[in-house]
Amino acid sequence: MNLATKLVLTGVPVILDNATGESPTTIDIPTGVTQSVFIASPTDPTQVIQTDVTNMYADDSRYTLYTIDPSGNLFGNTECELENWKKYLVSV
Repeated sequence: MNLATKLVLTGVPVILDNATGESPTTIDIPTGVTQSVFIASPTDPTQVIQTDVTNMYADDSRYTLYTIDPSGNLFGNTECELENWKKYLVSV
């Protein structure tokens, strides 16, 4: 499917900046984000070691700063509309 089609999202609000309300918007990586990571101790797996890491990108505040598909055009607002994105597929 991907070799013969592409998504055309002209005019579709894909991502919204929750602070400014701008859509489309650029995604900014927050600086100075500290995250606690918990891993099992290599010597005793029943013990957990906490490590504080700065500037983590995997699970940071970006998920609360932006809204994906704010209008429900791509994934809908109900389970019945989860595949709305297919409406924007065009043949190449």
